[in-house]
Amino acid sequence: MNLPVSDACSLDGVETKSIWLELAQSFTPAENRTSSDRRYWAAFKWLGVPPLSGTPAQVHDWGGQLHMLSADGAALGTLQTALNPNRLGLMMATVATGPGRIDIVYLGTADIS
Repeated sequence: MNLPVSDACSLDGVETKSIWLELAQSFTPAENRTSSDRRYWAAFKWLGVPPLSGTPAQVHDWGGQLHMLSADGAALGTLQTALNPNRLGLMMATVATGPGRIDIVYLGTADIS
């Protein structure tokens, strides 16, 4: 059924103003949900000889304990710092220059700890 344009619902009328405002506001991130590049370091307990500084590593949460794995999946040690298990961003970890530390680059909101 084709309706004449004059009989069609107006999408910019008083009836739809609140819908349009809500839609426009949904594109503006809330202050606490703004992602950015955040840099941290964390204390770390190595299982053996630490890899070279700058070596990429993976952080995995197993049973509430944060474990560090090498790129090939070998266990390197455990984190001595708590991280939020429900964090939403992307975390990249590398072996730090200082002893017993890893460097963390977190791309996301302020929800890592």
